[in-house]
Amino acid sequence: MSYREEYIEKYNRIKSIINEADGIVLYGNSVVSCIIKTAVKELGINKPCAVFNNGKFLDPSLSFAGNNVVILCSVRKETRLSMIEDSKIYFDNCPIFDFFPIYYVWIVDLIKREVDSDIFAETLFLCEKEETIPNIDSINTVFCNLRCKECSNGIQYRKEKYSIPVESQIYHLNRITEKLAITQCNFQGGEVFIDKNFGRYLVEHAKNPRVAILTIATNGTILPSDDLFRIIKGIGAMIRISDYGDLSKKKNELIEKCNVFGIPCFIFPMAEKWRKFGDYYSRGRSETELRNICKECCFGTHDLMFLNDKLFCCLRTLYGSVVGENESVKLNTLNLDEDFSADYLKRFCSGENLWRMCDYCDFPMEIIEPAEQM
Repeated sequence: MSYREEYIEKYNRIKSIINEADGIVLYGNSVVSCIIKTAVKELGINKPCAVFNNGKFLDPSLSFAGNNVVILCSVRKETRLSMIEDSKIYFDNCPIFDFFPIYYVWIVDLIKREVDSDIFAETLFLCEKEETIPNIDSINTVFCNLRCKECSNGIQYRKEKYSIPVESQIYHLNRITEKLAITQCNFQGGEVFIDKNFGRYLVEHAKNPRVAILTIATNGTILPSDDLFRIIKGIGAMIRISDYGDLSKKKNELIEKCNVFGIPCFIFPMAEKWRKFGDYYSRGRSETELRNICKECCFGTHDLMFLNDKLFCCLRTLYGSVVGENESVKLNTLNLDEDFSADYLKRFCSGENLWRMCDYCDFPMEIIEPAEQM
């Protein structure tokens, strides 16, 4: 049985079980829950969906009593394991499925994203096995309409402002995916919607069947054109809004437009509070201290930054490349124009040398209000 056939068979089985249930529990307040909710609705699965996070339903009016529910889970293995334990406590061992079969049918057969359906199915299988790069932030522009004092990407220190040529980013994306598939590609700036070529940038990324999930991060200050909303819908991407209060003056209009076009849309909770990295200098910590900090860091290899011909192992490395490149930055920067093996890419993305960058951050980091302007 091919991967495609396997996903279709699993989808039909999950759908038949859901049809006999009272509702669907989406485990975790995440971008994936947002995507699943849209996919389930558009696939004609007419059951209520409720997000369950940290031991409670986000919307109490949508909570389910009893044990006749189906639980759909997120991407990460760690989340799936915690979901299994929580189901024993809250849902009396109800059936649990990961979201990939539903996502596959939605993207390939309903959205009709322009990808090779067999390779895309294999990519999702690799995502399940966690044999992929978990997340890459593909930066399309360093232009931004905000001047955030604590921008972790160092945008405030970039004297030269530019957008990345589509051809260059796609060439280097293909260099990455020739070696390893990507679970989630998050588009980020600067502010993504400033770039007049962002639509083509999205379309070309979406043609790569070795990229599973597409998300777009915006600061909620710009309302794009209807044509761009149609492109976003046509590739099955979702929009992730960082809510910076009054600064994010277009966030409500963005949400309304997403509802009109059927685009999954999510107010990103991690953006409600920022972490202050501190001034950029060596703290002189020991290797043991740095390795322990690296294990505890909430960013780490979850935030691989992809800018033109370089891959940075974390956002502090990207920041360091702007304000003060050193040996630690170089060890955590991959030049995508040079030869590298799949094994090296895997070790790089898993943070083989990332602990070295932890000497250039405060720890623990101070929690601060987001997007304070310079």
